[in-house]
Order: sequence, then structure tokens, then C-alpha cells
Amino acid sequence: MSAQRPPVSVVVTAAGPVAELLSSLKPSLRLQDEVLVVAGAPVGPLAGARAVRAPAGASLAELRALGLAAARGEVVLLVDGDCIAPPHAVDQLAAALVDGVAAVGPRTDLAAGRQQLVPPVASVQSRSSLRAFAREQSRQLRGEHWAAEELADLVLAARASDLARVDDLGAGLGARLAAVEDGRLAVAAESWWSHRDAAGTCSLRPAQRPLVSGCMIVKDEEDVLAASISALQGFCDEVVVYDTGSTDRTVEIARAAGARVVPGYWNDHFADARNRALLHCLGQWAFFVDADEVASGSPQGFRRLMRDIPGHVGSCVIRLENEVVGVGAGSQMRSRRIVRTQLGWWAGRLHEQLMGRDGDVPLEEDISEVRLVHSGYLPNRMTERDKYKRNADLARLAVEDGALAGDPGEALANLARSLCSAGEGDGALDAAERMLATGGTPVNERQACLVGVMVTIGRRDYDAARVWIERLRQRSIAGLSVRAYEAEITLRQGDAERALEMLASMPDVVEDEVGLRRTRDSWLGLEVDAALASGRVQRGVERVLEVTAREPVAIKLPVLLRLFAEAGTPIDRYLELVAADDVLPLLGQALSLRDEDADELFERAYAVWPQSRAVLAAALQVAGRRTVLRALEWSARARGLGITAGCPLLAIAEDPGRPARERVLAAAVALESFRDDRALPLFLAAADAVPDAEADTVTSELTLLAPRVVGELLV
Repeated sequence: MSAQRPPVSVVVTAAGPVAELLSSLKPSLRLQDEVLVVAGAPVGPLAGARAVRAPAGASLAELRALGLAAARGEVVLLVDGDCIAPPHAVDQLAAALVDGVAAVGPRTDLAAGRQQLVPPVASVQSRSSLRAFAREQSRQLRGEHWAAEELADLVLAARASDLARVDDLGAGLGARLAAVEDGRLAVAAESWWSHRDAAGTCSLRPAQRPLVSGCMIVKDEEDVLAASISALQGFCDEVVVYDTGSTDRTVEIARAAGARVVPGYWNDHFADARNRALLHCLGQWAFFVDADEVASGSPQGFRRLMRDIPGHVGSCVIRLENEVVGVGAGSQMRSRRIVRTQLGWWAGRLHEQLMGRDGDVPLEEDISEVRLVHSGYLPNRMTERDKYKRNADLARLAVEDGALAGDPGEALANLARSLCSAGEGDGALDAAERMLATGGTPVNERQACLVGVMVTIGRRDYDAARVWIERLRQRSIAGLSVRAYEAEITLRQGDAERALEMLASMPDVVEDEVGLRRTRDSWLGLEVDAALASGRVQRGVERVLEVTAREPVAIKLPVLLRLFAEAGTPIDRYLELVAADDVLPLLGQALSLRDEDADELFERAYAVWPQSRAVLAAALQVAGRRTVLRALEWSARARGLGITAGCPLLAIAEDPGRPARERVLAAAVALESFRDDRALPLFLAAADAVPDAEADTVTSELTLLAPRVVGELLV
């Protein structure tokens, strides 16, 4: 670091107390330096700094302009009043402001990309721990300066003469300085500043802070993101999307949906990414949602409750529903997803937990005005996105983290669970055994036992499974999973009647071994399997109807159809009970059936929901692969509701894999019945392709089905 540098004017823009910042700055100031505090209201003792009075409600640009006008230094260091400076802070930034560099910023928690560095929970618990973290960063990266495409507004150093040439000193100043001076932006990597905002005030944030910020971390989520953001907007004032490196249309979709996108990075650590996202939230509360989760409930009731929550409450717990393969939702649990912005902090590389910045859990309130439905554990999404492997890799890293921290129990339980999901049975069993040998919380021990049960049942090693079940029984609270897995083994060993009775004796509602709310209904799929295997299909139908009347059921659609068919019960009875929220998942599963089976189900669904555009949209996809008359029937129904897109007649007419006869008939019917001009070129092309040997037959069929078209086009 140079022994000589130009005088620096530190311009502090403040919306609250600045004593902590001024104290942290003092050791790095030289005699020729000065500190100016620009604020619209008293901000506490100034400890030798010079006050610059600003009008109440002044913007960030106005505050900075007042400070710049009063500054005497050759270099100006713009600082938000909620920061804590590291040792040698001013020297580190001034040293990086070399020729060709227009502006310099430090690494900080409130930034993006390489400029952002979020400390671990242990480092944010006191001022001394923060300074120790900053000293270690300085030691490791002494003298390093990195090129940057943008700089955060938290702390920014530039020459006073350059700042005077910029018209707008507000947010995004670094990029404007670079453009005006045709210079570079740099990060002084050795300098790390913390942004505290403990009082909930900050000159970078609006004076009247919004109530709730939606907060997401994303990567390549183009297929689900728009729906998630749209659902959030009724509950939140803003949605912050922290992108960890998407290569698809995620960023474009997020911006189009009205979200504020923060460019970020991924370091194989979910808690770190969530903490980086949290620091960009402007709201009083942060509501954390994954891209594959959709919020529902009462936005008005939610916002009314959030405004009225007592000040001593720091977080909120809501209901989370994990969808599974089947028609309805799967498991339900309570999840801490909402926290006061200045208090919240995440911990854990995988299966991260929302904590307080002091390492404790903030006092929480359970609310019912909003819930989340999570589709990320559906097998197709887990497989498509390779989540099984990703989670297993992160779990291995988390075990290393736990070993270093002296607390590997939870990490081993997560590793066992992740390897089980990834199909690595041997590794899962080894991790489960290691977890039990190491010891840990009761929940983690039960999770390890559950992994052992699932792996051994999957291998049909029922003797080993019973050993794991006994270990689970010894640690179990209610024994619900124990009884369910015993019933599954009984069924797999051929005693379906006994398995059915065991399931029937389970309690209605209980909290299971890992804290999830479970009911007897949670194992309805197993009960249906037992009903089919025992021939007691009518009992299975009655149970499905009983459960569907009060909540979604998680049963694969082909199994459901087989059950009702064998019982001789019309599937209409089930469809009449399906809740509106579960219609789309049902239709989605139906599209994976054989075309004739799907078409039959859509016919029954149309009888139940004749005005459903979703039913028609799904049916049209299959109708284009059915007969011309069937396509005509579905097209007429759709057009009756004004739906012309996806016409199955046109799909047949333009399908080169269909015979020319079918293509010309489909196009002719679309012209005859609906006067759809899109069919005309398809008709002419298909007519030319009809073999001469079939011409008379096709003409006869056309005369019967589309006499007007024949008269106008073929005569």
C-alpha cells in the first residue's frame, strides 16, 4: 500500500445513526482526510465529522450532490451510513484508483457478482467478529484488484473532478462514471465492508420501505418462473430474483414479469445464495419462495396481518405442500419462509434453514393467509434438472463442512437422504450408519433410519428392512412410518388382506418421525395397491372418494383408472370431487396416457366441466392424433368457447405422417364447418397428394362431409 495518497473526502449519506461507521473509519483516516455526514435529520454523535444538512426526503442523488459540493478532497469516497469499514479501508480503495480506473468499490455483502461476499453466520454476530473476518479477507487478498462490469452503490470511490462531470449521482453511479470517463471499474478485493441496516434505515433504501419483498434464487427456471412470480405479486410489493448463472430465458422472463433481477453467482451453497439475495430486498419483510413454488391464499389478509404483526415477532411460518407423482399434493409441512429483512440469515449448504443473524431462531408466528405448493420434488423435474446428483454432491460438501465445524450429524443425515434419492443405495446406507454412530438430533436419527428402511425395501431385502424398522421404532414418536412400512413389507410379501387391515388401523392425524404432518391418507396409494392386490377394489374406490372429498390424493392416474375400472365405478364420481386447483395436474398426467385412454378421460372430464378451457386445451392435443370425426367433435366444442388455437383438424391436415386422404378430409371439414381460411393451403396440398387410385373414394367422402367445399374447389 502506498505511503502517500491524495486527500480523501468521505461523504456519508445517512438515514439513521452513523456512530458505528464513524468509529470503524477512524483508524484508516489521515490528517488531510475529512468526513462529511449528509442527512435530512439528526443521526447521532458525529465524532469529529462535519455535518451537511439536507432537505427532508432528499434522494440519494441529492444527498451525494450536497456532499460533493462541500468536499475538499481530491478523491471522494461515497459511503452509506449503515456500513462498517475494515481496517485500512480508505487506503485500500484509494490505492486501487489508478490511471484508467473511473471508480472503485470494495467487496461487500450488498453487491452482485464477484463484488459480493457474504460472511458466515458466526462472523455477523458482533462488531469484533466482523472486523476479524475483514482482516482475514485483507490478509488473503492483499493488493488484489479485480475488473468489474458494475459496482454496488454501498461504497464507491472516485475522483472529485470525475464525479463533477456526472449529471446523475443516484443509484448505478459506477456505470455512469465509466461511461463518462471511458474508464474501467475495479473491485479492491482486499477490502471488505459490511452493511448492517440493523435499525431498518438505510440511505440506499426508500424512506418509506415497502412492506414485503418476494425473494428468489434461480438458475435456468424458464419453464416455471413466470407462474411463480405472477402468483407472488398479489402478496409482495417487489420480487427480487437473484440469478446464479442462467443460460436460458430465465432473466428475460423475470424482468418481463416485473421482477428486479440481481446478477449473481453460484458457489455450491444454498444458504450463501439466499443471503446474497436477501441483502437486495428493500421490504420490511422478506418472503422466500423457490421458482418451482406457487403461492396462493388471501393477499389482502396476508398483507393486513404482516402490517399488524407485533414488533417482537421476527419470522413467520407457513404451510408448504410438496407435490408428488399422482393427481394431488403429497406431504405437507410448516416452513419458516418469512423474516424481517434486517434480522434474517440462512445457514446450511443443503436443506438450508432460515435463522436470525445472531444464530438463533427469531420468534415466529404461524400464519394461514398464504401457502406454497412446491413441484420441485416431482420425479420429472428432479431428473430433468439433475437435482438428485446436485443434492448428493452438495451433501458430500456439507459433510466436510460439518466435520470442520465439529457437528457432522445433520450433514450425514442429509447425505443419506440425498444418496437414497439419487439411487446410490450403498452410499446411503453407509451415511445412515455413520450418522447413527456419530449421533445427532432425534429428527436426524429418525431420518437416517427412514433412509435405511427405504433402501432395503427397494432392494426387497425385507429381513434387513425389518432391522431398520426396529431401529426406527426405538426412536419413533408416534410410530406412524413404522406401521406404514411394516404394511408395505407385508403387501410385498403377498399378504394384501393383512396389509389392508394394518393401514386401516392407522390414526387419522399425527406428526411423523421427521416433523411432517401426516395422516392415514398420506399412505392412500399403498392402501389402493393393497385393495387391487386383494381384489377388494370397491373398498379402494370408497377410500379414494372419501379422501378426495376433503383433500387432493397422491395416486398415479393409471392406477386410479384401473381401480375404478375393476370396481365398475364411473370415473365421473371421482372427477366431480376434484378441487379446481388439482384439475391441471390431472390433465397433465392424462396426456401421458395412451391416446385412446386419454381421449376417454377427457370426454368424462368435459362432461363434468363443460366450460373448462383447460380440459379443452388438453383434449385438443390428443384429438389431433385421433380420427377426423373425433377431431371435428373436439374442435367444435373448443370453438364454441372461442378457442381456435391448436385446432386438431389443422393438426391432422398438416401432419406429413398422416395419409393424404385423412389430411384432405380434415382440411375440408375445417373449411366446411368453421370457414377456417388456414385450412385452404393445407387442403390444396393434401388434395394434390391423394393417389389416383383413391381419388374417387376421397371425392365421395368429401361430398358427404364437405359438400360446399367440393362445390367450390373441386368442380
